[in-house]
Amino acid sequence: MSRARTLGAALWLFAAGLFAWTLSRVPLADAWSTIRGLDGTALVVLVSLNALALLVFGLKWWIVLRGLGQKVGLFETSLYRIAGFGFAYFTPGPRVGGEPVQVILVERRSGVPRDAAIASVALDRMLDASMNLGFLLAAALYLLEGGGALFVGILLAVPLGYMLALARGYRPLAAVVPREVVRSSEDQAGRFCRERTGHLMLAVLAGLASLSMMLAEYWLMSFYLGTPLSFRQLVIGLAAVRIAYFLFLPAALGVLEAGQVMAVRSLGLPVALGVSLSLVIRFRDVLVAAVGLWWGMRAVTASLERSSRESPRF
Repeated sequence: MSRARTLGAALWLFAAGLFAWTLSRVPLADAWSTIRGLDGTALVVLVSLNALALLVFGLKWWIVLRGLGQKVGLFETSLYRIAGFGFAYFTPGPRVGGEPVQVILVERRSGVPRDAAIASVALDRMLDASMNLGFLLAAALYLLEGGGALFVGILLAVPLGYMLALARGYRPLAAVVPREVVRSSEDQAGRFCRERTGHLMLAVLAGLASLSMMLAEYWLMSFYLGTPLSFRQLVIGLAAVRIAYFLFLPAALGVLEAGQVMAVRSLGLPVALGVSLSLVIRFRDVLVAAVGLWWGMRAVTASLERSSRESPRF
């Protein structure tokens, strides 16, 4: 067996093991029962919104690639992003682990040079991290002060402030995580911010669009489950979801469910709503991640085998 085939088989075994272990701990039967309880209109609306969200999922990365001079289709970019999500979802960590998969796919399937592929993924993840941090900070301050304008202001200020710091030559993450890869990534991001300001602003707007769709989907889920939420309740519920996925557990096992129950209880809402919300979110994420993992494994192993055949033999 060739080295590429051996590595591919090992990847499949590893992925299958993580997938089986995660599913053995996910209450899919309960999740399916909750999904079946939704009427036809609810399912059509939620599925349609999720289909659009998956396309928007790759929009920020697509804009970054365009800014780096790489013309990759939006559909391909979104597909690679879903594959990366599949790997990240089933591995320990705060939604990281799929970045090497994204680099391999965009490099070998779309012909993007390796340095540009790495830089684009690093930039995309940095924007993700800053916007997630911005959302959580904005949520915390909004809940303390109760001002919608404050929420929006902080949400915009954190990622824009981070990008401005990079453009001026500062390395905020490298100061906290003194790793060479972090320093190199922030150097590349700084050059992008200085030289591609228009693309940067569009990428931030794409991130805000993605976050807006998350808020809309969460509200629709609560609405179809019989309890439409106020904006304050919506912020608390989605913040609990985002925090759960920051923890070092595959698929936020147990934490997502507990967080949703605690969030609705703190709002004086029925505990059953928290359970139902977590089950719908779990069902959606497992389905998307499973498809991403399956397709990503096929694409990565095919790329490895193709590279092995094309490598010169001496």
